[in-house]
Amino acid sequence: MSPISSRSKDRNDRACLGELGESLAELALVLPMLMMILFGLIELGNAFTVSHALATISREGANIASRGAPLADVLRVVVDNGDELGLDVRGGSVASQITIEGGLPRVTKQLATPGYEDRSLIGLIDSVATDLSAVGFFEGSTHYVVEVFYGYESITPMANFLAGVIPDPIYEKAIF
Repeated sequence: MSPISSRSKDRNDRACLGELGESLAELALVLPMLMMILFGLIELGNAFTVSHALATISREGANIASRGAPLADVLRVVVDNGDELGLDVRGGSVASQITIEGGLPRVTKQLATPGYEDRSLIGLIDSVATDLSAVGFFEGSTHYVVEVFYGYESITPMANFLAGVIPDPIYEKAIF
């Protein structure tokens, strides 16, 4: 076997360096897009987790209210269960009693955490409740609605890109 000449070895080294430079250039073009996709998935996953937790908290509150607990106790349970999310700092809750009168759902009682007194999206006291499904409502029946509001805080640098995708505040409600 003949030894490799230094001229062909230099040519191979230059070719390898050229391929390495080409690979680095491709990585520089693709990496920002991959990072955006990764951060977007992380952010959307976190927002979905928060939304799911709020739905669970609101269902639990409405369930407790439907079993006869005072609305003040319901709000306390909702805020306590939202402690991990910081619900007492970044959000609030509204608990409402709805009675069907004249075929219409009316808000007969309502209590809210501080700062959320007039924020109910279903209506205020003595008004016709809106945005409710009428399934299972019959004259004279009483139902309870717990609404939870949460000001979502981004955990990645993708907040500006996902501003229209993740609602602010995140809102969940439950009806029992």
